Amino acid sequence: MLEEPTAWHVTLVVVWVFAVAVLAYFTFRERFFHRDVPPPRVAPDVVPASDVADAVDSTATRVAAVKKLREAHPGLGLGDAAILVDRSN
Repeated sequence: MLEEPTAWHVTLVVVWVFAVAVLAYFTFRERFFHRDVPPPRVAPDVVPASDVADAVDSTATRVAAVKKLREAHPGLGLGDAAILVDRSN
């Protein structure tokens, strides 16, 4: 089909190979080396009492209050959030 490749054809092949290599690199990196970094740990004594009261007052159940408090403070542990909610009652 192409008996004598021109400089244009060689350039297209080089660009195509480069694009495939870059796509493969980023796909491989995302698949095997991408790790979600957890939020830094939040101590229960750092959480303002007003946030705890807000979570308890705006929800109907204890579980919902704990969930809302943990959403407001992502590094807060489940047990710590439950203790804070229980103390506010």
